[in-house]
Order: sequence, then C-alpha cells, then structure tokens
Amino acid sequence: MQLLYLTNKPVYPTVDGGCKAMQAMLELLLATEIPLTHFTLATEKHPFINTEYPKDIREKCTIKHFEAKTTPTIIGFIKSFFQGNSYNIARFYVSELERAISNFPDDEPTIVVMESIFLAAYLPVLKKHKNIRVFIRTHNIEHELWIQKSEATKNPFKKLLFTFLANRLKIEEITAFSEADELFPLTTTDADAIKELGITTNSTVIPMPLQPITESADYTKNDLFFIGAMNWQPNIEAVATLKEEIFPNLKVQHPFLTLKLAGSFSKKEALSNGVEHLGFVSDLGIFLQSSGILVAPISSGSGVRIKLLEAMSHGVPIVTTEIGAMGIPKNNGLIIATTLEDFTDQIQHLIASEELRKTTGQLAKAFVQQHYSPTTVLTKIIERFKQH
Repeated sequence: MQLLYLTNKPVYPTVDGGCKAMQAMLELLLATEIPLTHFTLATEKHPFINTEYPKDIREKCTIKHFEAKTTPTIIGFIKSFFQGNSYNIARFYVSELERAISNFPDDEPTIVVMESIFLAAYLPVLKKHKNIRVFIRTHNIEHELWIQKSEATKNPFKKLLFTFLANRLKIEEITAFSEADELFPLTTTDADAIKELGITTNSTVIPMPLQPITESADYTKNDLFFIGAMNWQPNIEAVATLKEEIFPNLKVQHPFLTLKLAGSFSKKEALSNGVEHLGFVSDLGIFLQSSGILVAPISSGSGVRIKLLEAMSHGVPIVTTEIGAMGIPKNNGLIIATTLEDFTDQIQHLIASEELRKTTGQLAKAFVQQHYSPTTVLTKIIERFKQH
C-alpha cells in the first residue's frame, strides 16, 4: 500500500488553522509508516518554500509542489460561469497536477487523502485508477460559508454574487462527497450536515489531534487576547466586535485592561488605548500560556476553530459563542455567551476571579486530553484504511 496526500496549499509554514490541521494530518499519515507522496499546490497567498518543511518531514516522504494562480479575476469568473462549474473550485485546477496524478503509479493499492473540497477538480482523474481509494477530509461545509456571506451583506450585488457562488459550490460539493470512497469530517456537526445533504458516503469523524501539554496557563493574568488568521472574514468580524463594542465597555470598569490581537496576515501596531496588534506569533505555546483570557466573539463560519482547541490544550480560560464552539463536543470547559451583553458579563466574571480562570481552563485542558489524543485519532485512521 502507498499514500498520496493532496493539499490545496503548503502545510508549512503553519500560518493559519487550515495549515495546522494539515500539519497534524501529515504527521499522522507518516506515523502509519506507509510510503507517502505529498503533492501540494502553491498559491500567491501561500507560496511553497521547501525549507519551511522540517528536515525530518522531508526525509520521510516525497514532496512535490505545483504553482497555482488562485487570485480571483473577472475573466476567470466569466469563464467558469459559462462552463457551468464552481469558480471557487476551478481556481485550484492546475493541469500539471492533474498530469502528475494521472501518471501516479497504479501497480499497488493507493490511499489518497484529499484536503478540502477545493481539490475536487482532480477527483475524476483519481477515480480512473482502479487501485486508488479517495478519502476527502472536510474542514468545513464550504457552501454554507458562502450562504452566510450572502445573508450577512447588505450590498445587493454581493448578495446575488455570493448566492450564485454558494449554489454552484453546493452542487460540486455534493457530487464530490458522493463520489469519494470515504469522508473524514473534522467534527460531528459537519458529519451531520453531510447526511442532511442526502449523501450516503461513509463519514468517519477524524478530529484534530493535539499533543498533550504539560504546562498550563498563568492564571494570575487577567488581560484579554484574541488569536486567528486575519485573512478569514469571521476573524476580521470578531476583532471588529471586540475593538468597537466589547472592549470599550470593559475599559470603563477596568482602566488598565489590555487586549492583544495576534495572528497571521495582520500588521503589528503599538499599544493604543489598551489594544495591541502583535501580528504573527512565532511561539504560540508561550503566547497562549502568558496572555490571560481568550475572547472569541465568532458570529459566522463553520467547521471547528483550531486555535480554540490549541488554547484549550494549554488550559486557557475562554469566552466564545455557540458558533465559535461549533464542532467541539459539549462539557468542554468553554464559556458560551449568547449576546454581547452576556459576553461582556462572562469576561467580567473571569477578570474578577483567578479561581474561575483556573477551573474553566483546567476543565478545557482535560477535555482535549481525553478526546483529541494523537494515538486515538491515528487508530481510527488506520482502521478506516484497512476497510478499503
């Protein structure tokens, strides 16, 4: 048996939650000790840099990248419109990658793990191989994100465009899910959503594995922080809510309170009115353990927030929303707020009590250790591979 791992962007550097999820999967696949080839697209936003892949990873597998121009263009959209396909997916089609897949050795059973629906354009050529079995790993139900965008915008032109893109994407998403040999959704929420679409392909929930963390957060700290890639609209919206509505109200009662904002694709800005933009954080563990209370007023999106899970693994006290906690099983240690007023009140309680910060943080940490251990996740993957 051999493995072919397909990603729509390089796994390294791990600049966002998607890369982090792919890094975890790549490490799990290598742990199976099945010979592995890794094909990845390289885009304008996510270029391929060979040395960003750790040396031990490069020594354990064959890596090849393919340049893709995924920046949306009017001409590209018009072409996709008349071809009747999803422009969201068509942007990730590269003929060189299709040829490489066509020429992939077919003389022994091959398991293909395809990251995200954005690689669905390569499914037909994969299915031509008699010995290949395709597993699609779903980070989100992508068309739902575009429906949310359509519902959120007040611009009638954007509403029409987003609805059109969502409908095209939904058709191809259903087709790809139906043609795959198995689906690996990250959460039970997504697994249920797939069933509701009428898809009968077997789905096995493969959660994001997280290494157990020995150290815990510093519970003497009661300042606030947010972390997330700022090229993702739900994160942009959450930061705007924090800066414009939640944090100013908290500053009235806590004049010395600070809010740190960190994440890829954001610029550094000095501390101003209690708010500091840190940009990309190189040592995430130290940042999570030393920054206080994670506040994440997420109001849109689907799938699971990887950064929240990572913070939970460090025992960080967290206030978020039902959408922010989507995909994470209940009784998880997260504090869920339903309104902006409630969000502010829950933060107030954590600011005032070190014991509450410790109790909720430790509950979240224990929850992650129980449900997201790499050994448990790897066992599930190997069992599913054996079934095919």
